[in-house]
Parts: sequence; C-alpha cells; structure tokens
Amino acid sequence: MNRSKTLLVCIIGVAALLRLYQLGTKSLGVDESFSVLLAERSLAQIWRGDLHPPLYHVMLHFVAMIGRSEWLVRLPSALAGIATVPLSYQFLDRLGFPRAGMWAAVLVAVSPLHIHHSQEARMYSFLVLFCTGSLYCLLRMLQTRSTRSAVGHVVFTVLGLYTHNLAWSIVVAGWAVVAVTEGRPLLRWRGFLAAQAAILFCYLPWATGLFHHATSIASSSAGGDWGRACAAGFVAITDFLSGFSYYLQDSSLHTLCLLTVCLSFIVFLRAMTWRQPNRLFHAATLLPFAIPFAMSMALSWKTGMSHSKYFFPAFVPLMWILGLGLERMQRRRSAALPVYLGMVLILTAASYWKYYGPDQAGRDPWRNISAYIERHWQQGDIAVFNGPYSFYPFAYYTHGSLHWEGMPKTIPPSMQTVAADFGRTEIQRVHRVFLVISPGSQMGIDPRNHVLQWLKENARCDTTKHFGAITLYSFGVRKPS
Repeated sequence: MNRSKTLLVCIIGVAALLRLYQLGTKSLGVDESFSVLLAERSLAQIWRGDLHPPLYHVMLHFVAMIGRSEWLVRLPSALAGIATVPLSYQFLDRLGFPRAGMWAAVLVAVSPLHIHHSQEARMYSFLVLFCTGSLYCLLRMLQTRSTRSAVGHVVFTVLGLYTHNLAWSIVVAGWAVVAVTEGRPLLRWRGFLAAQAAILFCYLPWATGLFHHATSIASSSAGGDWGRACAAGFVAITDFLSGFSYYLQDSSLHTLCLLTVCLSFIVFLRAMTWRQPNRLFHAATLLPFAIPFAMSMALSWKTGMSHSKYFFPAFVPLMWILGLGLERMQRRRSAALPVYLGMVLILTAASYWKYYGPDQAGRDPWRNISAYIERHWQQGDIAVFNGPYSFYPFAYYTHGSLHWEGMPKTIPPSMQTVAADFGRTEIQRVHRVFLVISPGSQMGIDPRNHVLQWLKENARCDTTKHFGAITLYSFGVRKPS
C-alpha cells in the first residue's frame, strides 16, 4: 500500500470514529422519530406517507425489522457519511489533483455539520453520498465514455432522486457541466442522452410525488424575502466552512467564524483562478457547487426554509474547491495556509466540545420526558403538545400506548378559542394533563402560550420540570369556582 492510500485509509478511519462515537447516546428528535414511525408502517403506506421520496424510509423499514434502538436506526446514515469521504477524494484524484482530493477528504471527514447529519436518522447523509457518486461517475463518463461509468451515473442519480427532491439540483448541474465541456456535439453524444433518458424513465413512478411537493411549495405564502434567503445562504456557508453554528451560537467565537469565512473565500478564489488548459477543471468544480447552491437559495426565498441541510447538495463540491485552493497554497508555501488551518481547527474543536461534551445529553431530552410521563401516568391522564409534530418522539418512546394530542396543524385565527375549546373538551373529562412546551415546535403554532395560560387559570399546576429547552407542566383537576 503506497503512502497516499495509507493516508486515505487513516482519514476514513477518523471519519468512522467521529460518526460512530456516541451514535446512540442522544434521544431521537422530532424528525428522526417521524422517520422511524413512518418506516414501521407497510411499504404502501411509506410510499404515500411523506412529501419526500420513499427510498430512505423503505431502507429504514427493513432496518426497523431488526431493531428500533437509536444506535441501529442511525447506523445507515453513519455508514453513508463514512462512504462519502473516499468518494470526495476519488473525484479530484480522477481530475488529476490527488493532493487536493486528500484535503477535500479531510474537510469532509472532520466537518461538524456532516457528522451531525451522519448521526441523524434522516436521509440527508444519503443525499450527499448519492450526489457525490453521481458527479464522480459523470466525470468518468466525460473522460472515458465507458458504459460502466454511464451505468454508475444512472444508478447514483436515481438513488439520489428517490432519496430527496433536492437531488434534482445535481442533475441540473450535471447537464450544465456536460454542456460547457462538450459544446455543440452534445446532441450527438448518444451515451449521455441515453443515460438521462434512463434516469427519467426510472423516476416516472415518483413523478406524481414530485408534482405534489412542487405544488405545496408553489402554494407557500412564507416566501418572497430575499434578505432571509441570503441570510440562510450565509449561515449554510458558515456551517460548511467553520463548524456547525447550532453548536457555536452561544460561544464567543463569532468573530473567528467570520474571519474563517473570509479566509475561505480567499482559498475559493485561489482555486478558481488556477489556470488550467482543460475546460473540464472549472466546469466540474464550480458548477456542481454554484447551481445547487443557487437553487437552494431560490427554494429558501420561496418557502422561507433556512436550514443548512437544504443546501447540502453543494457541500462536497465546495470542499472540492477548497481542497484545490489549499493544494495551490501548499505548493506556493503560503503563510496564510497554517493560519487558515489553525482557525478551522479551533472552530471544529469547539463544535466537537458542544456536540460530544458533557452537556450534549440535554439537547434532545425526549427519552427522559417520555420516561417521566410513563412513570407518573395514571388512568384518565392525557399528554398534550404545543406543536403538530412534537408528539412524534413521545409516540416513539412510549410505543403509542398513551393518550396524546397535538395542537392543530392549521393555525386558527385565535388561539384563545383553541384554549377554551381544549378546556371544555379535555379538562372536564380527564384526570390530569401533561403539557409539553417545545420551543422548536412552538413557532407559528401558539407563540403566546394561550393554552398554557388557560390551563394555569382553570386548573391546578402540580409540577413544572425542565428537560433542556423543553418544559413539562403537570396540571391536576379544575380549580374550584
């Protein structure tokens, strides 16, 4: 084994350690619980049970047949995250830049954002893997025109499209790469056209699902704010480059984050101003980042969604560009290289401390909340949640055996009316109410806590307990008039 392969194996080993360490420690969150509960249904129900394509939940369906522990349901995502690391290297190695490929593999392996989603029972780790594999096989197609590469491109692309609708951004990026590098003879390249036809044919069974998802986005009234979309893009870039902002939001490292983003922009320019005689160099590195990122910005503008995971198809292509910039700086022995790497190291270590540190158990307290309610549950009790989806972890940990209700999915004109209706229909016929207030699910549902206030005025608050950011109230019988 030569030196490069040995180094790559070590990087993969570090990636595996970071993704498997404490894999089952945290309790499942809202989205994870939804995925597991959906995966436990029949395959027919999975097919029509979510706006997202069904591949991930079908795979999780068979995993759940073995067991439903946190470690087991997250293991496929961890394995997908580990497999992304060597693919990140192979792409740039195929392009003729093995040292840059090694830098990109390191950046992917230690990325706190990628580790987070590799330890989550959701589809985003698979989305990154399949998009990376699709681009790698497309590059091989452009270089060799081989049937094997075309088949690999079709397989990875179809898997990505059946994992998440965001994979379409990589398809569009692939078309742009081919158009730029091949020029007018593109229409005469039957192999590429046949591959795209095969992809579209395989996707036909889910075409109606894509239509329904697109219709729901088109009918969204939350968008139209480019300022918010730009802010979402900036946060995504920050998460890609300088740790995971979720774990640094309460730290004193914001200035260092900003400086790291600025230095990363310089590294980015170093890569893009590297003169190469082959048009494939710039097309294969810039377009797979720019097009998915721009499409995610447009989606954020339309829907108001601001999570960094919605920019994830652009993650590995950005690491490729940074890897090329770092190689160029290394060749020129730039004094900025150790400074940049030191800043990234500090921010990554700070994210690791927040993620793996002693206070991480309090971030996802659903296991403890469910256990507490189960211990104190009596006949005639009810658990109520202030959001339409926050009951999923409770249903997962209690196996759906206890009586719960969520607030309405459709926001009514007056939450006071809901509070009064809830009081008339629930308080009078139950023994006790466990009210779970989750800040994440509270947004847009009952921001002023009308239900909580109504219960405090019309029932006796016996217990108030805090589980991280989530608060649990226990209310007894009505107060005497």
